[in-house]
Amino acid sequence: MSLLVITIKFENLIFKHKTYIQRKITIHKLKYRFVYVSFLILLLIPINVVFAESLIPITFSNSMDAVYFDGKWSFWEEWKSSSHEEVKVENFVIQFRIAHQDEFIYALIDFVNDYSFDRGADYAMLCFDTENEKSKIADKNDYCFMSILGRSNPITFQGGSPFGSQSNFEKITNNNDLIAIGGLSDENDRYSNHPHVSYEFKIPLEVLGRSNNYGFHLAVFDGKTNSKIVWPDNKVESNSISILQPAHWGNLVSPDKSLPEFSSTTFFFILLLIIPIFFLQFKNKLFSSLFH
Repeated sequence: MSLLVITIKFENLIFKHKTYIQRKITIHKLKYRFVYVSFLILLLIPINVVFAESLIPITFSNSMDAVYFDGKWSFWEEWKSSSHEEVKVENFVIQFRIAHQDEFIYALIDFVNDYSFDRGADYAMLCFDTENEKSKIADKNDYCFMSILGRSNPITFQGGSPFGSQSNFEKITNNNDLIAIGGLSDENDRYSNHPHVSYEFKIPLEVLGRSNNYGFHLAVFDGKTNSKIVWPDNKVESNSISILQPAHWGNLVSPDKSLPEFSSTTFFFILLLIIPIFFLQFKNKLFSSLFH
C-alpha cells in the first residue's frame, strides 16, 4: 500500500472523527439549551398558574380612560379593547370584560339575560387575592368590591375578620377613586339589544398593588330568581350573603406581563439560569476549536 493511500485513509479517518465529535457537541449544546430555556420559561410563570384550570386573562388597554361610568356599554368602542370571558351557568349568561390602564383595573359585567331590574337586590362583586395564596380563610390581602343595582356608592370588603358568619370579610372605607355602578343596557350593548342589567368597575391599584397573577372571584346575584352565579365554580347558589373563600378562587393573569414589573428576586434567578448557558457555550467552542 502506497504512502499516498495510507495518508488519504488517515485523513478520512480524522475527518470522520471530527464530524462525529462535532455532532456530539451540537447534540450536547442543544440538550443543555433546551433544559435551561425550559427552566427559564417555568420560572417566569407563577407555579399556581402553570397548574391552574380556571384562568381569566387581563391585558393592557389604552382606551379605558374613555369609559363613561353609567353602568352599561355606552358606545360601540367603549369596552372593545379589553379581555373577554363568557360565563354560562344553567340558563344564565354573563359577558365579562376586563383590562388595565395606568393605575386602575377596569371591568364590565354584562348580565345579558337578567331582565328583572331588582334595584337594591341585584348586585355584582369582584374579589381579588393580591398575593394569590389560595388561603382557606380570607386574610388582609383579600378584597371584594360590590356594586348594588340602583345605588351609587360601592362597598369594599377586606378579609381578616374573625367572624366566619361573614365569610371572614368586613366592610371597610372605599378608596376615593373606586367606582362601581350598576345600570340598564341600551341599544349600544354589544351582546344584546334587549334591556338587561350590567355593571362597571374602576378599581384602584393603590388598593390591590400590581401583580401579574391575582387570585380572582366573580359573583353576580339576581334578586328575582334568588340566584347567585359564581366563577370559577360556574355554579348557581341561593345564598346571596356568603363570599367564597380564596382557596376556591381562580386566577386573573396578565399574559403580556404589562401589569407588574419584575422583582429583584426574579431578576436574580434569571441571571442564575443565563450564566450557565453562556458558560456551556464557551466551553463547547473551546472544545470544538481543538479539532480545527
